Amino acid sequence: MIRCSLGLVCALALTILSLSCSEVEHCQPGAPGCLNGPPTEGGVCRFNLVARNDVCIAPSKGNGGDNRPQPNPCGECPKGKTCTTDRELCVDFCEQTKPFPGSEVAPEPIRCGGEIKNPATGELYELDFDQTCKHTCQLACRLRSWFCQTGCAEDACEQPEVLVDCHSRCDLASDPLSCVQSLCNDTRGTGCSTTQGLCAGSEIPDCSAVECKNNCASTAYDGVCDDGDLFNAASGSCRWGSDCADCGPREGEDFSHELKQGNPCSLQEQCEGHSPDFAKNEAFCAQVVPQKPLSRCVLDCSSNSELCPVGSTCTTLRVADPDGGSKPLRDVNGVGARACLPDACL
Repeated sequence: MIRCSLGLVCALALTILSLSCSEVEHCQPGAPGCLNGPPTEGGVCRFNLVARNDVCIAPSKGNGGDNRPQPNPCGECPKGKTCTTDRELCVDFCEQTKPFPGSEVAPEPIRCGGEIKNPATGELYELDFDQTCKHTCQLACRLRSWFCQTGCAEDACEQPEVLVDCHSRCDLASDPLSCVQSLCNDTRGTGCSTTQGLCAGSEIPDCSAVECKNNCASTAYDGVCDDGDLFNAASGSCRWGSDCADCGPREGEDFSHELKQGNPCSLQEQCEGHSPDFAKNEAFCAQVVPQKPLSRCVLDCSSNSELCPVGSTCTTLRVADPDGGSKPLRDVNGVGARACLPDACL
């Protein structure tokens, strides 16, 4: 068998990379535009290589250069679609959904006490009686906007009767500030309730299809949404609908977990088969379109015994580095993350 000057087997190069010997000789592995090197200044890779996470790789070559036949349970997929091994369906991984998971903003936190940071100066300060009273009103109005047909007027919490009510309820307390803080916390902890008084007048909200609890353990009321919802959660550390003050109410059913390959995702734990131990992991929530916040559940290929389906490439996943660069994603045991990313999304 004739060998190229770099020691690569010509037949293997032609099979995997579709390169001739003369082309390989002029493309040093690791150099810009070449195998295992960064893209050129124009952002492209030479020959039939593709750019993935700033590295030129050979598309659809399986795990670690393994050139065995790849799994193809779907038959031939139409252009733009990729086979999923869990459903054996051809799926468009690159389709933009509206809104895309993670694009909606969680409610602005409304505090009832403690140290508050001034957004203008960065200084910390304590809420006084009047501020806490107004925050209580703001929380009540937020509940009305969520659960009632009739909300509050824009300036409702600036009206003098708001302070009059707080003083009438707390002035005789041994510690009026603690009293009004308690009123505020009680209001903040209120979910959807049919109790008279949540809405204006005699209106009673319909809570039959709403999930709104605040039993998210230590992360409740911290201003960070932690219930794993697809659209505005920062983490999935709590059960869906259990961090209402930080996430807002949830309606319908919980579709935030056990997602199949190709489904939009925003958190690793949402994908079916995900495990923090990458040696046992079956799926990742990974960015599939370079330079765009488009993440899908994709097949894990970290184990050398697995192969990606035709139309996808086993790629090392990377995370942002504090110095502004990126580094390979690894679990607590040091196992690197590799996933089958669809070639159609390049």
